[in-house]
Amino acid sequence: SAVDTSFITGIGCVKNGEEQRMLILMDIEGLMASDDMGLINSIH
Repeated sequence: SAVDTSFITGIGCVKNGEEQRMLILMDIEGLMASDDMGLINSIH
C-alpha cells in the first residue's frame, strides 16, 4: 500500500547507543481526513 507523500512533514534518525531508528513525522489529521482513507465519507 502507498501513502501520499504530501502528508509526510519530516524524516529523521534517532540513535540510542548502537541502535538506529528512522523517525517519520506525518500530518495524521490530514491523512485521516483524506479521501484516500475514506473515514469521513459517512459524515458528509
